[in-house]
Amino acid sequence: MTGLSMVSCSEEDKTVYATPGSFGELTIDRTTIGTHQWFTISGSYTHGKDVANEDLTISIDGGLPSTLKLSEDNKFSVEMAVTKSGTHEVTVSATNTGIFHDGEVQQKVEKSIDVNVVASDIRCHFWGDSRETTIENLKYYTTLNQSDPSFLSITEQDMYGTVSYAKEVSATESLRSYGNRVVMYKFDTNNKLNAIQYYCIPKAQQIESYIWSVAIRMLELKNEYNFEPYFYYNPNDNTTTGSNLTAEEKAAADACLEKLNSGATADFDTDGKVGSLIQNNKVAFASKFSSKDEKTKGFIATNYSNNEYHVMIQFEPAN
Repeated sequence: MTGLSMVSCSEEDKTVYATPGSFGELTIDRTTIGTHQWFTISGSYTHGKDVANEDLTISIDGGLPSTLKLSEDNKFSVEMAVTKSGTHEVTVSATNTGIFHDGEVQQKVEKSIDVNVVASDIRCHFWGDSRETTIENLKYYTTLNQSDPSFLSITEQDMYGTVSYAKEVSATESLRSYGNRVVMYKFDTNNKLNAIQYYCIPKAQQIESYIWSVAIRMLELKNEYNFEPYFYYNPNDNTTTGSNLTAEEKAAADACLEKLNSGATADFDTDGKVGSLIQNNKVAFASKFSSKDEKTKGFIATNYSNNEYHVMIQFEPAN
């Protein structure tokens, strides 16, 4: 009996076993989330017991995880945005390292939440958004200007990070029209978003390359918008007869118009005659468009002001 008792004591398991941590409830800070809109996932984590290490990460739709950082009170808040509508799964994970009762040296605990995202009407906005909501959606734009009470304006590059809100960057490298643009957000008398206007400034300001810049802008928008045929007009009186042009000028404008409406992407106005007409305010080209989701309408037009060529694009609610 004494011998058995001594063996039992000597074989007693003195291993300190670990207990993995756990996540609390996950919450989202917005009830309606549009594509490209920032939203915040928040939650808390209770540390494991007797674990050697805890590796916390967060991922969306099974993508590459990023490190999840906790505050001093073991809470976290992570901002993210997605570009496609639908249901997206956000998952937080904690890989606990230690000695567990099942013989494993690692245990992974996870918690997920579904995020329902709907297609925004334009960029990261919905028509009719309040001024406050619009500002929230633009909070990462350091150039946001609110000096005028009737609109907001920002200055941005054609590529904002890796995202083109207006689908303006072609997948074909040679067709990308780099430059800057001023974007103005206009509000109605009830402070609801009812128009967005771009003044796109092509990087190439040569007189003979300007119409090419206009054509590329339209081409890059065609995935999302249906365009009516281009037309040209006298910007001084909005007439479309071309009566203010000489025969040679009208021939150059007509040839340019034909190429714009044919979908061509090269050999526009190689002698700069039309660019000169636009610069001298004798002619302007424009086309109306409507979005394929029927939410938005607008126009694209040539513009020369302040000694610069611009491509002016306006978006507004379709209804």
